[in-house]
Amino acid sequence: MVGDWVRLLLMTRKEQETNKMKGFTAKWSKEIYEVFKKTALRKNAFMFRYDIGLPTTYYRHELLKIPKQIDPDVPQGLVRHKEVSVGSEYVPGGDDEEWDRSDVESD
Repeated sequence: MVGDWVRLLLMTRKEQETNKMKGFTAKWSKEIYEVFKKTALRKNAFMFRYDIGLPTTYYRHELLKIPKQIDPDVPQGLVRHKEVSVGSEYVPGGDDEEWDRSDVESD
């Protein structure tokens, strides 16, 4: 894992336990760090701490590895777009389709 690029978990241990941050809040840092050093713990040789150039070191579960090869394109149908609505006027596909104002004003 030394030399890999990672993101840092923004949640504290207490926030992880209580599940305080719900939904689609940013849980990972926008900054990308490189792993410089991997150190085994004294009492547990199978656990490691990772140094990413910050004053503290981090465990594996606190880091999100970024793969070396990523897909440049998004597959079709994976991303859905919202329909555009302007004020009280509903425009289903934009200006391409004709629509009747009486359908909107029938409140």
